[in-house]
Amino acid sequence: MEGETVDPSGTLDEDTRLFFEQSPLPQAFTDFDGNFTEVNRTLTQLLGHDRDWFPGREVFSVMHPLDDPTLRGELDRLRNGDTDTISVEVIAVHSEGRSLQLLVDAALIREPDGTPRHIALVAHDLTALRSAEERLAGQERLYRALSNRAADAALVTDSDQLMIFASPKLTEMLGHTPANVLGTAVTELVHPEERSAVQRVIATATEEANGTDRCVARMHVAGDGWCWVEMTVINSLGDPDIGGLVVNLRDINAGREAEQALRESVARYRTIVETAQEGIAAIDASGNVGLVNDRLTDILGMSLDELHTSARARALIEHARQTVKGDAVVREQVSYDHPDGSQRTLSVSCSALPNGTSTGVLMMVSDITAAHMLQEKLQHQALHDQLTGLPNRYLFEDRLEMAAARQGRQKGGSTAVMYLDLDRFKPVNDTYGHAVGDQLLTEVGRRLVRVVRTSDTVARLGGDEFAIICEGLDEDGARQVAARIQSEVFTDLGHDGKSFEVNASIGIAMFPPHEPARALSLADTAMYQAKRFGGGEVIMFGTDDQPL
Repeated sequence: MEGETVDPSGTLDEDTRLFFEQSPLPQAFTDFDGNFTEVNRTLTQLLGHDRDWFPGREVFSVMHPLDDPTLRGELDRLRNGDTDTISVEVIAVHSEGRSLQLLVDAALIREPDGTPRHIALVAHDLTALRSAEERLAGQERLYRALSNRAADAALVTDSDQLMIFASPKLTEMLGHTPANVLGTAVTELVHPEERSAVQRVIATATEEANGTDRCVARMHVAGDGWCWVEMTVINSLGDPDIGGLVVNLRDINAGREAEQALRESVARYRTIVETAQEGIAAIDASGNVGLVNDRLTDILGMSLDELHTSARARALIEHARQTVKGDAVVREQVSYDHPDGSQRTLSVSCSALPNGTSTGVLMMVSDITAAHMLQEKLQHQALHDQLTGLPNRYLFEDRLEMAAARQGRQKGGSTAVMYLDLDRFKPVNDTYGHAVGDQLLTEVGRRLVRVVRTSDTVARLGGDEFAIICEGLDEDGARQVAARIQSEVFTDLGHDGKSFEVNASIGIAMFPPHEPARALSLADTAMYQAKRFGGGEVIMFGTDDQPL
């Protein structure tokens, strides 16, 4: 029941139980067989199930089928005594069906005498951390934040204008240490005559996200006196990297040397660039590469010298230059021929980089090959039959709609829809087992693809049922294809020297005159009529919904 805790060990003290319930990390206990005995509130929120749903269910009930073997193998190591702790990345499934990428840490809890008692689990949500696009967006936010703090001194206040961050430059400029000003209102440092002007600037900046406004004001110098500063307020309350109002202060009393400010700015950016997880390059208006970090050379698989001379690197740089239009940030995925011979998928983010009177390009590159391949694999598995590799029902219905759209743009012509069901397939499974039956289904799928045209679609709809879309065929042509299937596909079917007397009942319907979905339904009906006649027959529905 919600709010009640079943103590899996029976020995947790009150403080430990309170920590378990209030922990921000998703946690659970399982018995030695891997069945949930207790979960905390954070885990129920992460997976979207009520607490009553978990007790007695296996851990694998919330895992993606692809990751079930991985987690099961690791838990077996834990139960076999090979290790007392494991850490494994898995894909879990939310109650609403979406995938969650998790890092699961598990520990074997033992009795004082060493007897295994239960298993403790802690999950860490890696979904956002594994998104290459999110990492690029985070990098851009960080650059914007650092740019906003690039003045002589920087303050960050919360929504109540209380200072929560002060850069070391504040001490150099005004003599106040960060420890002395944190928690106080920023306006307390402003001369009383300029406080109303500063309040108006703050109000204007907070009217919209990323809003900016500035003014000139006097600020108090520690000890005595005032210093005239140019104050710029940037609304970064909605920026997760900052979460406050950024107040940049420029000392217009001292008139510091621009060269010193430039050196400091370059040093800061160089540190950031060299520690970034993305490859970064600054390209001037003539296409020359200036600032480059080591990560970019790692991603592109070449030295810094090669980066300036390599044709493939120059092609990427020129593409980035041509992509940028105006002030917009452009992100896209590009294919890249890596020097090691592999094909990589790169996520490239490009933005304009002003430089005096000219404008260059800031290019940021991430290698998202692994994530791209995983996405393609999951998409393929979602649309294809795992046994035969043929399109499944979802992809077949999509191809049917596409064929209907093409048919609608043509004058005349028709499309045949065939529905096949294998005759005498069940005895093969009963006699030789499902493994042989699966091999037979796979061979039938291969032969069907070989018999029809490359433009036709062959799909396995489930069990021993197949379907075919043949565009540009009339009724006579459809019958000829069906006859060729029966004579060529089901000839000499066998395995390990065994011959199987398997054939197919085939139903056919055309569109037009029928709608595509209606044609598929009629082909299914015709197939069942063919089976009632003893199998191995071909029945076609005509324009009057009657078999021909």
